[in-house]
Amino acid sequence: VDVIVEDRDKLEKGLLEAGIKTRKYYPALHTQEPYKHVKGKFPNSDYISQHGLWLPSYINLEDGTIDYICRKIQKVLE
Repeated sequence: VDVIVEDRDKLEKGLLEAGIKTRKYYPALHTQEPYKHVKGKFPNSDYISQHGLWLPSYINLEDGTIDYICRKIQKVLE
């Protein structure tokens, strides 16, 4: 599950403190070595790479765990 939030680091830290692992989005493609030669501005790519977070999602994720994750997200973002 992908989310885009203003303060990704705050959400990541709060969820980790609750035992919920997340992953930051990959760096913007134009910032990676094979593409650094590409000229231009890519504000959407930059924004998403800096604000995107992957939440836990897998086939055996139970409803109770999903509820727990949602409650923790709400608490962190309050």
